Amino acid sequence: MFCYKCGFEIKEQFNFCPRCGADLRMLTGVSSSDGSGGESTVSEKDQKNAATASSEADLNTKPQTVSGSEKNKDDFFGKYSAKPAPAVQIKYIKRPKFFITDPARKTSDSAAAKKEKQSTASAAALTPVDEIVLDSRNDLTEENLRLINANAVKKLVIGFNGSFINQETHTNILFSAELKKIDFKIELKENVTDISGLFFGCLNLASIAHKIDVKNITCANYLFFNCINLKGLPLINFSRIPNIKTEIKELLFHLNLRELELPTALALLELEVISSSNLHANSAYQRYLEEQKQKEYEAENPVLTSANDITADLLDRIAEDRLKSLTFKTDFFTNTEDNPFYMVRDRLTSISYSVTIDQSVTTLRNLFYGCSLLEKIPALNYGEITDFSYAFCGCSSITAVPLLNTAKAVNMASMFKDCSSMTSVPKFSTDTVENMDYMFYNCSALTSIPNFTITNVKTKKQMLTGCSSLKTTSYSNSLYDSSRGGDGKTIGFLDAIFTGLKSK
Repeated sequence: MFCYKCGFEIKEQFNFCPRCGADLRMLTGVSSSDGSGGESTVSEKDQKNAATASSEADLNTKPQTVSGSEKNKDDFFGKYSAKPAPAVQIKYIKRPKFFITDPARKTSDSAAAKKEKQSTASAAALTPVDEIVLDSRNDLTEENLRLINANAVKKLVIGFNGSFINQETHTNILFSAELKKIDFKIELKENVTDISGLFFGCLNLASIAHKIDVKNITCANYLFFNCINLKGLPLINFSRIPNIKTEIKELLFHLNLRELELPTALALLELEVISSSNLHANSAYQRYLEEQKQKEYEAENPVLTSANDITADLLDRIAEDRLKSLTFKTDFFTNTEDNPFYMVRDRLTSISYSVTIDQSVTTLRNLFYGCSLLEKIPALNYGEITDFSYAFCGCSSITAVPLLNTAKAVNMASMFKDCSSMTSVPKFSTDTVENMDYMFYNCSALTSIPNFTITNVKTKKQMLTGCSSLKTTSYSNSLYDSSRGGDGKTIGFLDAIFTGLKSK
């Protein structure tokens, strides 16, 4: 049997529907007393009438009564405890066409429709805004909170002071526990000194995109309480928060250091709440260490390919002798203003590293020009250099130079000019040299020079002028000047060359 009102199938003998409470006695044929103690039974005709009535009745129709004594009406509706007569089962009752047989489906459809309606309304209402300003708790309106927790704002400005924890419900008054990320900027006004619980209970919060300036904050209790999925730490200016280290250490119980973002890792290291050993499994930190190692190597072993490579840090390293090597891959020396050695000539005193000149460079002109404080010339690695002019000009503090590869040299003009402290020169090839003008000009401490071949020299004006300590007997017959005439073999020293030489 089925209830005529709600359609619920009733398998047991009930006078009332166990679901909606509808009176079923009109369908089961319950008899009523006629006052004489006799009982009457609902006839087959009455049953058919009842079934027809139930199939066409409105769901809101009140229960119908059956024939019987009027004086027992109250008892018919169960007011008294008289036991009704056994029911007569009706074999079949036709259900209304509009019947919903599964109430759960009705509830589910209703909830889904409601949720869809809310979602549609929410999407229509959530027009992104550029800025939300919260000057007081009164600004925590439903609309503002929906925009904030939907990341539908570009900037959130907080202007009220105090805790963000609801003391009654122990929930966050600003951010939802369902919020997974914060893409907008958070700005704190100057009057804000307390941000306790700002991210309190944000269980699903994984990242905070922008840094937050907390320079005026003095209290941040429970700042990251229960942020068990947070991988990035946006607050890096913690200097004025007295208890921030404690807060951060509490956060570490939740943070997965293996997945920690690099800025967060560096901030934690700076706060000294973790050590580098804590991050040995953090791939971002390991990549950072490799990059730093590479940068440090490049800083200690710079390779100069253009003027853009000459930075202030490089000049400081050159001046302070904090390099392991220096490589030139282009000519910085033709113009002294582009020469890094010349730029620090007033500070450069020593060079303990090697200097390498790339094979593509053919000139050392002005290499250490004007480095008057430099006391020692470093080892030089280079290929086929043709121009050595002014390479050590003005190096008045050096006493000697290393052996030089001059096999292809053509120009040595003013090469050692004004090297007034230099006492000796190594023997290097001059077979291809054509210009020796002022080569040893004013080398007043030079006592001797090796036997240089000057067969191809075309000009040597004042080559040895000012060499007051040099003895003439140090020269071999290969050093001569054919301009005197004769057979070209006579040793004839021009006054212009040897002005200032000591006599034997």
